[in-house]
Amino acid sequence: MRVGMFSEAAASLGQAHVIVVDARQSSRHQLEFAGATVTALGCSQRQDTRLRMILELQTGEIRAHSYLNYCRPVDSIALSAPVISDIVCELAALRPDLVIISRAYLLPVIGALPAELSGVPIVVDLDDDDAGLKRDMADYECAEGNDDKAAFYLAEAAIYDRLISAAMNRLAFFTCASQKGCGDFEARLNLQRISYVPNVAPHVDRNNRQAGHGGDLLFVGSLNYKPNLDGLRWFAQEIWPRLSELLPRMRVIVAGAEPASEVRAICRRSGFRLVANPDDIRPLYRRAAAAIVPLRFGSGSRIKILEAGALGVPVISTRKGAEGLELDESTDAFISDESADQFVASCVECLSDKVEARARASALKRRVEDRHLRSSVVDRLKQYLLSVKAGSSHE
Repeated sequence: MRVGMFSEAAASLGQAHVIVVDARQSSRHQLEFAGATVTALGCSQRQDTRLRMILELQTGEIRAHSYLNYCRPVDSIALSAPVISDIVCELAALRPDLVIISRAYLLPVIGALPAELSGVPIVVDLDDDDAGLKRDMADYECAEGNDDKAAFYLAEAAIYDRLISAAMNRLAFFTCASQKGCGDFEARLNLQRISYVPNVAPHVDRNNRQAGHGGDLLFVGSLNYKPNLDGLRWFAQEIWPRLSELLPRMRVIVAGAEPASEVRAICRRSGFRLVANPDDIRPLYRRAAAAIVPLRFGSGSRIKILEAGALGVPVISTRKGAEGLELDESTDAFISDESADQFVASCVECLSDKVEARARASALKRRVEDRHLRSSVVDRLKQYLLSVKAGSSHE
């Protein structure tokens, strides 16, 4: 979705060509809809051999040390030398006026760019603070007694920071999906050329219909993403047994892509309804009393909160889950610390006071419409890209 937003802004300025590394069909369709010509590089049989060998080492200090020295994050495993060569050849043939790179794990491409592209301005959309996320995951694994996993995540965090620091002098600007993320990058890496480009709400109900009339609690997210797995596990173990006694008629629906086996097991044990890979999430929101975001670690701004807000559904979230959106905790959503007692209290407050729930849902919807409509964000992004091009010495 975020890549599509950038490609739409670029396409409004002229001809846009998108090179997608290991693209899924859904992503390709989205980019084509955004007005860009798409080249999809198949990379599944051309992975980075050295990185794959490092990842296959037995966990421990040797693996973490080798990984840190190679300075390639796991997500860059598709960037083998042949794949990078294909990307560079495409760019050399296109001779672009502006290059946009989506996510920090693609930064190794910059070092391979040919001399004739040395004056082309490059914008990197970091989206989330990947290093911050990895440090959160390291803290989580350390608390669980998994020191080897923690060491690996700390190495990955350092790799992301190294990639960004090494690219600073070559890039025109960075962008990030949250103002907090921008501030963290500035403080940690002295990253000055960074701008806030918010995420957009996937669906906005233009008819001002109030959703949230049903009796379900709705958990939405990528169901193989560790912060979501932890949040669902925590909700099922610590929150739901107490909440179901207080509100015995309440049900929980878990919806999202690629549910991990643990998600299926949690739903079976707890009696949650699992909706895997839904084609359209909106009917589930319309049957929900509230959307829950029980996250305890992670980074970035939660599109799921924007999605619920755009459809008029009250949101119950931890403070970590709502991080990056600058919500007013007293008016926009029901937000608590990462405490079971407080999260239960937030659920009870939302579900027992429908007037207050509707008021906060309306306030959140207004915030989404003011700051996160796709059309307005794309317009601002278009002006931002124009200013980057105007400030370039490239001809």
